[in-house]
Amino acid sequence: MSTGSFLHKSRDMEECKDMELKPNGEVLRWAREYQRKSETEVARSVGVPVEKIRAWEEGETTIYTTNLNKLANIYQRPVSFFFLPHAPEERLVTPEFRTFDSIEVSQLSQETINALRKTKYNRKQYVELLESLNEPYKFRFPTVSVDTDPEAFANKVRSVLKVPADVHKKIRDKNVALKHWISLIEEQGVLIFQYSLDERGFCLHGEEGLPPVIVLSSGEEPAGRVFTIFHELAHLLIKNDASRLSYTKLEKFCNHFAGAFLVPEKILVESRIFKSFLIDRSDFWLQRLAGEFKVSQDVILRRLLILHKIDHKYFDEKFKELQLSRERRRKKKEEKQDEKDGFLDHGRKAFMNTGITMTSKLFDAYER
Repeated sequence: MSTGSFLHKSRDMEECKDMELKPNGEVLRWAREYQRKSETEVARSVGVPVEKIRAWEEGETTIYTTNLNKLANIYQRPVSFFFLPHAPEERLVTPEFRTFDSIEVSQLSQETINALRKTKYNRKQYVELLESLNEPYKFRFPTVSVDTDPEAFANKVRSVLKVPADVHKKIRDKNVALKHWISLIEEQGVLIFQYSLDERGFCLHGEEGLPPVIVLSSGEEPAGRVFTIFHELAHLLIKNDASRLSYTKLEKFCNHFAGAFLVPEKILVESRIFKSFLIDRSDFWLQRLAGEFKVSQDVILRRLLILHKIDHKYFDEKFKELQLSRERRRKKKEEKQDEKDGFLDHGRKAFMNTGITMTSKLFDAYER
């Protein structure tokens, strides 16, 4: 059956709320297990006995379309999906995938698994959009050996991207900085999507003619997302040499690169705020430095430590303070979201999900 007929059938089902249908039980079970939900959890969400869920998955009984729609919402699949002849053999996690913290696949949250599925789908749609617009995909970044010093590596990438030395002064705040860096990196052929994640982010290196993708956690603060962009970008640029380094050295290299790109040594030491910080090392000047470069205080602290401007004792003390402060802000934010039901309008959410480049191509295709 074609996709069009599936969609047509799905619309018919939504219009006829009292119909009884018999979907593929094997597919129902696969969809539930994919979402890592128990029979009891699904039964509670649908509002039926757990025995009913088992009967549906055994193919022993029909299902009202109202309940099918509930299952579709729970499993995040179209209703027509449940009528496939066989459960799909979907291999989401391939060698091109890595998370910010290199978490094991078994430790990935369901939110991240769903985001990965959406990422792969949207990436494929993007390539098809380019084909329909007769625009070949291009990846413009040079490959750089991991033997390169991360400071020199960061300077080279800034040079390739033609980043002005005073760019941090021209950007108004951290929200604007996030939009600026996303736009700049996407211009080089890297897609950047934002979804709700438990992890900080992940990337896909790109395979079989598909572009690389960086995925950010939409719930993280803008400065944190900016750092994730360049941490993951380092992984994309050195993918061919990554296997030569241990996990610890690789992560250290990528962290160092991200910090050096966002806060170059030469520009930092010439900053008047930096010189004021060296005099009294107060929290005030630390915050001002972070504000000047539109990054988090964590990034500034790491840069100061790497460049031997502070010692480990000062770093550890301030880093713990920042962690406590961040935890307090997180709890406050969650309480605020609970009060507002965490609502985000559909337009803004869709734009964050697909990014600047893909959204613009969608409009191009529509206009043509």
